Amino acid sequence: MPRLEEVLKTLESYISGSGGPFLTGDQVTLADVSISLSLTMLDLVPPVDLAASYPAVAAWNAKVEGGTLKAVNKDGKFTEARANMKAYAQMLKEKALSGAH
Repeated sequence: MPRLEEVLKTLESYISGSGGPFLTGDQVTLADVSISLSLTMLDLVPPVDLAASYPAVAAWNAKVEGGTLKAVNKDGKFTEARANMKAYAQMLKEKALSGAH
């Protein structure tokens, strides 16, 4: 987990200093979408309380997950991708817990 903590600390620092509300300023970009989707995989590791430990990351991710991406999500693909990532993470977690390979 040290590497994950290092990445989250770097992301926290970057978001806090970006002048945001997004990674590169006022416009949501592919970077925001990509990293937000990647955070979905945090379900695979021991609980990480983003709000407590990384409040800027949590606030940024809430904006990305929320209504801000309506323009990007017109056809529902972002919502569908996030749901698929969550389902995949859950499947991997269950597989790991059951000892299956």
